[in-house]
Amino acid sequence: MSLEGLVGFYLDRDIQSPGTVVRVVEQVLAATGMSQVYRSDGPDNSWNEANDFDPREVPGAVISGSAVVYPVGGPASVEIGWDVPVDQFILACNPDHYVWGFIQTPRAAEVAAAVAASIDERIRGDFRADSPMINMGWHDLFERHQELKFIARASFSIGFWGYGSPLNWEGFKKLFFEIPLINIIRADLEAELGPLKEFGYWHD
Repeated sequence: MSLEGLVGFYLDRDIQSPGTVVRVVEQVLAATGMSQVYRSDGPDNSWNEANDFDPREVPGAVISGSAVVYPVGGPASVEIGWDVPVDQFILACNPDHYVWGFIQTPRAAEVAAAVAASIDERIRGDFRADSPMINMGWHDLFERHQELKFIARASFSIGFWGYGSPLNWEGFKKLFFEIPLINIIRADLEAELGPLKEFGYWHD
């Protein structure tokens, strides 16, 4: 079965202005628009679903291991559209929604080239990390391949997505975050958003 992965940065604190965060990302990545934009009418609860969490067990949120789990329920995500202007993406963001989409930017090709040049194919395998993706609103970051591994509950994340899988997952993540271009992007984001945390995961 083919895999897909995402590596990047996240915030796990409340965001006062989602629009400001999106504008920073737009500027840093020279975004020309968004594609495949989706929005849910509530926070993402995919960790619950992956764990087959039963909402009848508790009346509200509980702690399960290192993860906060929330009662499952609410409508599924709805598609806002393709080739969406950044302004329209911002309008879809508010504290009660989880919104995600791919960023249209010429920097995607730069990142793909940097990954290919910096990480040996014996480590990166067929994973290219060439599609920048933004997630706004509370959502779960976790790995779902052979076993479940919770990473964080994030209010915002920006990552580089792609099909495939590294041959050495931990080695790929270490080298990815050492790439000069990735560090420039991180520094530019942190100059406006404050410290960011790293993440990387793969799903079946």
